[in-house]
Amino acid sequence: MGRQVHMWFSVLCLFVLMAVSNGHAQSASGTFTARIPFEFSAGNQLFPAGEYKLKALLQHTLSVSNQNRRAATNISTNSLELSEVPAGAKLMFHGYNGSYYLAQVWMAGDNVGHEVIKSSAEKELAKQSPDRQVALVILH
Repeated sequence: MGRQVHMWFSVLCLFVLMAVSNGHAQSASGTFTARIPFEFSAGNQLFPAGEYKLKALLQHTLSVSNQNRRAATNISTNSLELSEVPAGAKLMFHGYNGSYYLAQVWMAGDNVGHEVIKSSAEKELAKQSPDRQVALVILH
């Protein structure tokens, strides 16, 4: 019973995040902004909920900064490839017991995405928590 409640809560959270989040993509420049409605980690830095600018700096490096410039970091990534080009930009997060980690970044119009290399903290949480949640922030 407890697992079913947890699963339904996770699904509900996913739909809420999709409904609440907004942003706009600027794929030609490799930059977009997104409103992320929950606290999350990227690389080894913790970010509060808010509006963020994500920018591809190099093939395997992303810049993440909040709009008021109080928090910023560069993170290492690996490349991912889709067979189809996504219409809109999206961010994917892994969640463990209420802690969210940026996992993938997809720019609109680009079938090559960025997979964030897991931090040691995320690897440890993944070992301890068998129930991983996935949250998507889709930008139109």
